[in-house]
Amino acid sequence: MINTLLIERETHSVETLKNHLNAYCPHIKVCGVASSQQEACQLLQGMNPELIFLGMDMASGSEDSIFKQIAGKFETILLHSDNLLNSEPAYFQASAHLFKPIKAAALIKAVHHILYRLQWKNSHQEVQRLLQGLINQSPPNNLIGIPTLEGMEFLKVAEISRCEGMQRFTRVVLVDGASIISSYNIGEFCKILCPFGFFSPHKSHLINLQYIRKYNQEGTIIMQDKSTVPVARRRKSLFLQQVRHL
Repeated sequence: MINTLLIERETHSVETLKNHLNAYCPHIKVCGVASSQQEACQLLQGMNPELIFLGMDMASGSEDSIFKQIAGKFETILLHSDNLLNSEPAYFQASAHLFKPIKAAALIKAVHHILYRLQWKNSHQEVQRLLQGLINQSPPNNLIGIPTLEGMEFLKVAEISRCEGMQRFTRVVLVDGASIISSYNIGEFCKILCPFGFFSPHKSHLINLQYIRKYNQEGTIIMQDKSTVPVARRRKSLFLQQVRHL
């Protein structure tokens, strides 16, 4: 069940929402209803909802602070009046929008979108937990999980030669020449691999120091697979310090 809070002034809209949710969305549990800023604050202090239905008129005047209290913390469906998409504050981003009077079909579609977002969020948190557990392992069990678009691949750290950032993704190059495209960015791999003898000579690159073949003074590293990796000027001295201790 998804614990849900309704923050809406109009009694008719609240009743319509309740009826539609009971009839078409049995996995949604309404845990509280607030018709004012004060009631909403009290409910938020006593519960931790996964989903909030919020009337846009609750932002009028000083009540704009309700957005600040829930921004980024909960999945939120904004309720708009008269089929007009009112502007929400710049710092706030709703998960979905509904127009009054609330139609069952539109509500079902919005709730399904929320279910997908919650499912993805829970899956992401589980991957993070698994990765953290793997990071905390010590050699020789230094197995790490590589999150991919299909799932997870588990590799020994020694099998990884280098990583290359590709916008939101990362190309993980293995010692045997194979490569894996991961759904994590290069920053996440720096957190995972740097404790195991990896170094980031450039914002888009991470290398296993075991597999360096040559360093050129102009600022490039030649790996054992003959690939070339740039060294940023500001990271050159730190890189040289690292390789002196190999």
